[in-house]
Amino acid sequence: MFGYGCAGTTTFTYTESNLRNVRVGDPKERILAIFATKITGEEITQGMTIRAARRDASGTLIEVGEVLLLNEEETYKLTPYWFLFENGRLVRWGRPEDWQAFSANYQIDFNPSAPVFLY
Repeated sequence: MFGYGCAGTTTFTYTESNLRNVRVGDPKERILAIFATKITGEEITQGMTIRAARRDASGTLIEVGEVLLLNEEETYKLTPYWFLFENGRLVRWGRPEDWQAFSANYQIDFNPSAPVFLY
């Protein structure tokens, strides 16, 4: 994790290396635990946010979670990653721009967070 200061509060952010612990088929609860929001004393770790959820015509629950990960190649840049869940299991993850065509199959319609630069 990477730390940066803001108004006396230290915030820790997950990095792209945390993706090594993610596997297709993982239960949503496991992914939420990997990218959990944690608040302890002066430290905050921002975890996954569920950004969209819907049931398709067949009743399948489709959910998209988002985590801002520190890009390890571009210091001080947080990059959004989407995690697609189908009936509580991870189907796919990556940067939103990497799977626009795939997400169209699921009729997912929302805007990703913009990359954030930390100074």
